[in-house]
Amino acid sequence: MGWLFLILSLGAALFVLPGGTRSPADRRLAQIVAFTAMAIALMGFGLKAPGLAVLLIGATMFAIGWLKSRLTGEGFQDIDEENRRESSASAPASATAMTQEEALMVLGLKPGAGHEEIRAAYKRLIIKAHPDGGGSDYLAAKVNQARDLLLG
Repeated sequence: MGWLFLILSLGAALFVLPGGTRSPADRRLAQIVAFTAMAIALMGFGLKAPGLAVLLIGATMFAIGWLKSRLTGEGFQDIDEENRRESSASAPASATAMTQEEALMVLGLKPGAGHEEIRAAYKRLIIKAHPDGGGSDYLAAKVNQARDLLLG
């Protein structure tokens, strides 16, 4: 039985290593599993004192990481959210600027559309583009940007 937990702890320890696309939350969970499985494996081999020491060290490391994330305000974030934030931060300003033609195309309007047509197209699209309605932050931002540009 001890061998099973030893293998589990080694697998979890490999998952904790930096790199790849694992989120901080996944690494923290793997850290807990690795230390717990190692402690159980050591206790299974009759080494209770080292097992308890490993468990105590693991709990301390987890507590320090948890406290650090709370004090710095980092917390756990989704990998997709981190990637979106990095890509939007690295985008040049000219790539985020929208022209009048692009705004009309986003809202599905023709040149010369009036304020009521713009508002109606905006309302129709924002329902679909909003994250609460199954869209994304990016799409909602583009629809909002188009409306703001066209309405002044």
